Amino acid sequence: MAAFSGHPNPFSKIMKMLQKMACAASMAALLWQGLCAQANAPVRNFREACERGTPAEIEFFLKNGAEVNLPFEGDDLEADGLFYEITPLSAAAKKNSNPDSLRLLIDHGASVNADIAKHGKNAEMRPLSYAAAYNDNPAVAATLIASGADVNAGAALERAARQNANPAVFRRLFEAGVYVRTPSFFIFEAAKNPNPKVLQTAIECLGGVDAADADGSSALFRAAMPGGQPEVAAALLRAGAAVNRVNAQGWTPLALAVMYRNVPVARLFLENGGDPAVKSVDELGVWGLLGKYDGKLDEKSEALKALFEERKVPKVVDLASIPTEERLIRSHKFEGTLSPYYRGTENAVSWVGVVYRGTPEELKKAAEQLQKEDEAHRRRAERQQKANAANAPAPSMPPVQSPAK
Repeated sequence: MAAFSGHPNPFSKIMKMLQKMACAASMAALLWQGLCAQANAPVRNFREACERGTPAEIEFFLKNGAEVNLPFEGDDLEADGLFYEITPLSAAAKKNSNPDSLRLLIDHGASVNADIAKHGKNAEMRPLSYAAAYNDNPAVAATLIASGADVNAGAALERAARQNANPAVFRRLFEAGVYVRTPSFFIFEAAKNPNPKVLQTAIECLGGVDAADADGSSALFRAAMPGGQPEVAAALLRAGAAVNRVNAQGWTPLALAVMYRNVPVARLFLENGGDPAVKSVDELGVWGLLGKYDGKLDEKSEALKALFEERKVPKVVDLASIPTEERLIRSHKFEGTLSPYYRGTENAVSWVGVVYRGTPEELKKAAEQLQKEDEAHRRRAERQQKANAANAPAPSMPPVQSPAK
């Protein structure tokens, strides 16, 4: 035996490994039992009763002094932006799929239009807002509506479009008579929903993927604006949105994406048939929307310029299609609503090197007008520089530093 005392026993390693595996299996079984027990555990308080309890459990707490309109508080509510408060009915509307539980609360005096959160992302959230956003049972929303919930308060339809995976909830709210002033907004929000059936339902309810607002803009125009994501624009295109639609101001989705420097969405539009030759409000096409500052393109404009060159977007504008000299002159200016995006500069044509095509007389008039505008811009810039220098504060002395020891 002594001859083997210096060598490890191979069977002991196997036994230790088996013991560890058995211990791990035992712990997993205990954890699973605990989770199952927690899922089926009786409710411990009024809030849990509202969130997942039966009507009988809710009634038990109400009979024993629970106040039906006293907001719940808890640290776990901070993630919802609720400032640690939510009413019992809102808690039920958010998580309880049994409409009878909500009906019991309402019968005991719960306010169907209570608004607790005054700030944050859930400002003006009401019970119907929570049902619209989080509860996939449309009967819950229907119960609140039948009890007098205001369908136009708390952005219920917007939240159903963007957040609720069940398209039946959106349809139920829409059929309840929600006032829709801008259909493109709700279609745009529905395009953000991970479930494409919600977008399809919104399209059916609101009159088509290109349902337009008063100015003729569809949801695809919203996707082109700042914050518009290519995933949302792609969802709208898959649903059949017209990429070359022109609104009442003469803008196309592509021109709007270029103006707002939304590079990935502009690329998506070009790859899906966006026509850069469709005239936008400035009559210069997409090249005319690339602005310079101090003679240089900004970073996003450089990216768009590279995209135009990659897609071989032409730089030609046919001036013969512009009927009058006044229209020609106006086409070279950006009006007040656009000037902030070009830092107050009005002349766009001289920035981009667009190649013009037209009669000699038209080209001469255009060149003369551009020279006048360039000169006027240069004089304004000089005056502004002088005014800035005259109003600049006197340079302050740098603070005295302690001598090094």
